[in-house]
Amino acid sequence: MSPLSSAGVAFFSRIGPFRLRAALFSVLTALVLSILPASYWFSRADQVNRDTSHQIEHTAEAIAAHMKQRLQTIELMLRGVKGFVEGSDAINASEFHDYVASLRIESSAPDVLSVAFVPYVTADHLGRFSSRVEQEISTELFKLRPSGQRDAYAPVLFIEPPTAGNTRLRGRDILTIPATREAALRARDRAGGSLSGRISLAEYGVGEDDSDSAFVMYQPIYKSDAVGDTGVPSHRSFVGWAAARFRLKDVLESHGPGLHPGLRLQVFDGEREAESGFLFGMLDDRSEPFHSVGANPHEARGAFDYGGRRWTYTVTPTASYQSGHTDRVHHWLASLGILLSLAAGFIVWLLMTSRDRAQQLAVGMNAELRAISSDLEGTLNAVPDLLFEFNAEGRFLALRTATDRFLAFPKHEVVGKSVFEVLPVEAAEVCMKAIEAAHRDGTSSGQLVEVRVRGERRWYELSVARKSIEVGAPSRFVMLARDITARRAAEEKVRELAFLIT
Repeated sequence: MSPLSSAGVAFFSRIGPFRLRAALFSVLTALVLSILPASYWFSRADQVNRDTSHQIEHTAEAIAAHMKQRLQTIELMLRGVKGFVEGSDAINASEFHDYVASLRIESSAPDVLSVAFVPYVTADHLGRFSSRVEQEISTELFKLRPSGQRDAYAPVLFIEPPTAGNTRLRGRDILTIPATREAALRARDRAGGSLSGRISLAEYGVGEDDSDSAFVMYQPIYKSDAVGDTGVPSHRSFVGWAAARFRLKDVLESHGPGLHPGLRLQVFDGEREAESGFLFGMLDDRSEPFHSVGANPHEARGAFDYGGRRWTYTVTPTASYQSGHTDRVHHWLASLGILLSLAAGFIVWLLMTSRDRAQQLAVGMNAELRAISSDLEGTLNAVPDLLFEFNAEGRFLALRTATDRFLAFPKHEVVGKSVFEVLPVEAAEVCMKAIEAAHRDGTSSGQLVEVRVRGERRWYELSVARKSIEVGAPSRFVMLARDITARRAAEEKVRELAFLIT
């Protein structure tokens, strides 16, 4: 047999089959009871994850709905500008200013930076357009930029409100900027609103804060009397665009506290969440650059189409958000339940092994008691004196001696009798005096008695002590009778020799 097998046999033989069954049953009890808190923990953890994901998805949907609502508001405002221009034979800067002022964009569309009319001018009409502009607008306020020969021009003619940055945009040809050119021509070709891609404010020539990109929405404007047979305006009737410039940052900030602290919003142009298509990011009410986010089970993602573009948005929780919005109570409750299950298993083990442990304790105590008794027996057997136990009336309760040759009567004839029934009267009286003195003082010693044992006269010195007993129990006394016959005989010889000498 291998050492490992021998060790296993020794272990099981030591713990016993009953304790092994108790251990297995207690473990099974703990496991069965742990199923409930474990199931609760898994269920609650899954529910917490679902709640967190639902909350983030709800936030993302609310932000997307807000962005679309703001874009619709801007489009509605541009449709009003489009109708104003199409319904007028000709407009000047003052009329455009008055109309835009009536829109109260500072309250109805606070996220709009500017509203402009951008005419479309072909190369063969550029001279006539320039003459009209010189008559109506000072050349100091309007200068076509950039200069050079092109097939068509689209300079910003009227722009409101007249801020310093907006004023600098007068004369800027939007067809020379790739993003605005693509959006403007798309609006013309599809005869509907369009949205540009991201445009840096420096590229646009505004000279404002360039930390956030801007976007431009266009509505095409046509001559009202130039509609083809199909009902769709032709390119020849096209006169320009109504344009609105805005920043995505302002659109989102107008949403108020819609983005909870710790949630990172990122908006992309197109369907790919790549840095090349990154439009805008926000975290804790601050603009954020592109941040590459790994796989996150709570990330909310969506997309919507507007103005011929698709914007993809993601809302991702940061570690601070997850730590602050994750319910951890179920962790403590499940841990407490598992601890209670383990405690229940331990209690089952204690109950099942209590009888076995009590038996082992009793066996151990009996062995210890036998050892003490054996030791006491050896000690008493080594004492050569006679040992008696009396009650207060002088009746023998027990006696012990290493040999019976010093007893006047056999043991069985002595126990239960009075000293007056066993000893001579004088010796019995001495014994009673010694017992009375011990009863009174606790101990008594030095009394001598003379007894004839097997026809031989012998002397004994008595030492008596009161035993410690329970309160209310009859008094008991232990008497030690030491044989001093030899010493007594020596004392008598000494006295005889002293008498002869004197």
